[in-house]
Amino acid sequence: MKITESELEEHTLDILKNLGYKIINGYDIAPDGKNPERKTYQEFVLVGRLKKAIEKLNPEIPESAREYAIKLVLDQAHVVAQDWANK
Repeated sequence: MKITESELEEHTLDILKNLGYKIINGYDIAPDGKNPERKTYQEFVLVGRLKKAIEKLNPEIPESAREYAIKLVLDQAHVVAQDWANK
């Protein structure tokens, strides 16, 4: 049985919905979308969402530790992006 990329995407989105995730159209949060969540298309980490998640998961840690966690994620994302670009 063959499955198309579109069918795989729809199936995956259904699974995520069933797990309680809110599905948002990527065009809406794009830099030129209705509710942009990043400045450029090259930014693939949604920093605002990351910050909220860290605050929700770790409300007891100091702000400096949260900022450090964000920096670690962004630094690693930069390394991954460079690795992809070099392939």
